[in-house]
This record gives sequence, structure tokens and C-alpha cells, in this order.
Amino acid sequence: MTDFEERKVVVEEERLKLERKRDALAGSFLSRAFSVVTTALISVAAIIFSVVQYVDSTKRAKNEAAAAEARANRDFDMETYKVVVASLGRRDTAEQLAALRLTALVNDSGLRAGLLDALGRSGAAVVRTEAKAQVQAERQFAVEQATVQVPPLTGAWRYDVFYCESSSPQMSVLADSVIEAIRGDQTSVRKRALPASINLRQGYRVAGYEIRYEIPELLRAEEVRRRLDRFDAPGRAFHLVPVSNRTPNYLSVFVCP
Repeated sequence: MTDFEERKVVVEEERLKLERKRDALAGSFLSRAFSVVTTALISVAAIIFSVVQYVDSTKRAKNEAAAAEARANRDFDMETYKVVVASLGRRDTAEQLAALRLTALVNDSGLRAGLLDALGRSGAAVVRTEAKAQVQAERQFAVEQATVQVPPLTGAWRYDVFYCESSSPQMSVLADSVIEAIRGDQTSVRKRALPASINLRQGYRVAGYEIRYEIPELLRAEEVRRRLDRFDAPGRAFHLVPVSNRTPNYLSVFVCP
């Protein structure tokens, strides 16, 4: 055997020794770390399982809450229907007026319209008058509100200043002053009545002085708030109220103590 071949054999033996040593070390590591790795994997799996359970339970809770709310709304609507029918059957004016107030809270818009129509046709004289006035006020409000959903073509800002019909006549005068205070370039301002029946509904229920805005409109709302500082008085201050509506370039101001 030549020297070259002998050196080749030696190198090959050393390589085999190194590989055996490496395999032995790897096996030793796995045997020592196996329990740790297994525990870690079990912990990760448990965390993932807990997260899945939480998401599932949260979703289930939300669905159950939504279903419960829907049932409560249906029950309320049905009870209100019974109250209206009973009041008309007894021809009791006081009951009919109370029933008329309840119709504003009915969740189903079709049923609400039907109950108002029934009271407007078959109720006592004063009830018929109020029911028809309520229908007319709500129709007017809906027409005005529809324009709010349409983005302005020029990027101008739009303000609606509401005064509550149930408030004193002085609030209508204050609304006029508010309009003058916030009017400016690139703005259009309307004065609007907020019917009592609308204010009873979810999403309104205003009882005070408010500036309602969407989160991206905060800076603009704060500017309007500063312009209204002059009207601050004991028991009267305009508060910023964030909402989740989608009414671009639009703020609503409420004068409804």
C-alpha cells in the first residue's frame, strides 16, 4: 500500500469516528431534552386550544346575546300591538295616548307604521291628530336624513343643528345662535327639529347638549366645540360624543336639554 493510500485510509477512519461522535451527541441531547420539548409542545397546544375555545365561546355568547335581544324585541313589539288594539277596543283616550307613545319604541318598522295608521284612523280625535302629526314629522325627518348619507361633491362640511320638539321654545332660538356661531366657509348648516318619537329610538335618546362625530372627524368636532364655548353656562355645555355612523363630512349638534 502506498503512502497516499495509507493516508486516505487514516482520513476515512477519522471521518467515521467524527460522525459516530456527532450521532452520539445528538442522541444524548434528544434523550435529555425530549421531556422539555414534549412539555413545551403540550403547552403550546394547550394555549392554542384555549384561544380557540375563547374565540368559540365569545362568538357563541355574542350569537346568544343577539338572539336574546331579537326575542326581546319581538316580545316588546307584540305586547305593544296588544296594548294598541286593547286601547282602541275600549275607546279610552288616555290609554290610546299612552299606546301612541309606545309605538315610537316598536322595533319592526312595518308594524310601527301599521299601529300608527290604526291610531290615526280609529283613535279618539286628539289621538288621531297626534298620530298624523307624528307620521308627518317622521316622514320629514327621513327625507332630511337621507341626504346625510350622500357624500358632498366638493368636500364641504355639513352641520345639522337639532333642537328637540319636547324642549322649551327657547331651544329653537338657541339653535339659531349655534348656527351663526359655527357657520363658515365651505360649510352648509341646517336647522332641524328632532321629533320626540325619533328621539325615543335607539341611536338617539339625546338629553343634553351634544356634538356627535365619527372618530376621523375628531379635530373638526373639537373646532366646532371651541366655537360653542360662548354658550357654556351652569348646566349647559356641549359635549363631544363619538358615533359609528357612516356620514362623511357631517357633524350633528343637539340642543336638547
